[in-house]
Amino acid sequence: MGKNESSHRCWQRLLKTAAALTVVLSLGTTTLTACGSDSSSSVTTSQKQKTKPDASQKAAKEKARKEAAQKKRAAAKAKEKAAKEAAAKKAALAKAAAAKAKTTAEQNLANLSYHGTQTIDVNGGKPTFTAADLSTQHGTWQRFADLDGLNRATDAEALMNKAMMPTAEREPLTWDPTGWHNKKLKSGYLYNRSHLIGYQLTGQNNNPKNLMTGTRSLNSPEMLRFEDDIAYFMKTNPVRTCGTQCGPSTRGITSSPLAST
Repeated sequence: MGKNESSHRCWQRLLKTAAALTVVLSLGTTTLTACGSDSSSSVTTSQKQKTKPDASQKAAKEKARKEAAQKKRAAAKAKEKAAKEAAAKKAALAKAAAAKAKTTAEQNLANLSYHGTQTIDVNGGKPTFTAADLSTQHGTWQRFADLDGLNRATDAEALMNKAMMPTAEREPLTWDPTGWHNKKLKSGYLYNRSHLIGYQLTGQNNNPKNLMTGTRSLNSPEMLRFEDDIAYFMKTNPVRTCGTQCGPSTRGITSSPLAST
């Protein structure tokens, strides 16, 4: 019995020792697991904290980018507006200069005394058209100034091409411009109703703003030969344009012009 008791006690001690080791190992595992869980939770929280500043920075950068783009567009618009204003100012100055030159030329013509010739050069043979007048941006055109206080035609201008030339025969004139009346001489009629811009060029016929009283020799051959030259140019160059400006030069309240420019 002594040996058996001794052996029994020995096994009891071994079992207790094993149980203690199991508890220790179990506690150690629990502790390690808990530590691992704390570490994982800490990493997740840190990532969340880092994500929030990153999103805020990205939003700030995007806002700054949009503001910069908006400023760039505003600067471009301001530059474009300034360029348009400068171009308009330049065009206005050119137009004013051309008008002044035209007025001066008309005054000079009205003060001239003509001897033995029906055609003279005006402004040294140099036209006074501006770049805007000759621009084809808006296509071809023709315009006629209003009649003056004596019901006289004053000015006609056009940017023409072959497409503007009429194909129908010219109808009889029904409008009598200021100063016109029939006076027949042995050589023919003294006066004609003269077109500022010839009918063959743009088809304007009974337009009061395009008709003036002129002598027969002023109308034909003088004005006609220039009209024929322009018509020939447009017929042989159908895609080209030609600028023209014509108006009577009068002195005082005379009913018929001294000249046509």
